[in-house]
Amino acid sequence: AAVEFGILHHVPGWRTALVELARVLKPGGHFWFEDLTSTFSENRVTSLFLEHPRGLAIHASTFRDALVDAGFEVESLRDVVGLGFFGHAIRRAAAPASP
Repeated sequence: AAVEFGILHHVPGWRTALVELARVLKPGGHFWFEDLTSTFSENRVTSLFLEHPRGLAIHASTFRDALVDAGFEVESLRDVVGLGFFGHAIRRAAAPASP
């Protein structure tokens, strides 16, 4: 199993990180995730309190597509509009080759 809690929006190559995660998880392995969207992490009020990279935030629909492309089956993905998203995915039997 693997857990990601608010870190992938700091990773410039986050799609490649998902492919690597699929590579190291056994088929049927679980991945629980939570991350912020640009609406939250890049707004003026939030930037007064938190330091976040600009332009790396991930939208829930983009993340869902990237999970599928990386070799996951998305079990759940909840978009909390304006804040972020969270959910659960399972590594499919055969992960695709690295991008």
